Amino acid sequence: MKCRVYTLTTERLLIEDGIFSKTQETLELYRVRDLQIIEPFWLRLFGLQNIHMLATDLTTDNLLLDYIPSSLNLRDQFRQQVEECRRRKGVREVGVDFEPGAGTNP
Repeated sequence: MKCRVYTLTTERLLIEDGIFSKTQETLELYRVRDLQIIEPFWLRLFGLQNIHMLATDLTTDNLLLDYIPSSLNLRDQFRQQVEECRRRKGVREVGVDFEPGAGTNP
């Protein structure tokens, strides 16, 4: 079984996995694009939730934080940290919609 430790700073989410062999991963908060809280019934029984994060990071574009205590209210903490980090860095999210086949000549 692995040991996983999450550390939330003002600019990054640090993820450390392992007991004997360790891996460390870093997600810059300004790159977080979307946040989803997933609370299956069996996790809610124990006051836990999963947090699914989508980011524009090339190496960490899809991150699942699992078995997080619901009482920590991390959704609001993440949102606040992400917005504050974006504001400090002057970063804005720009959405681009594109239709498949648009711009092609018949």
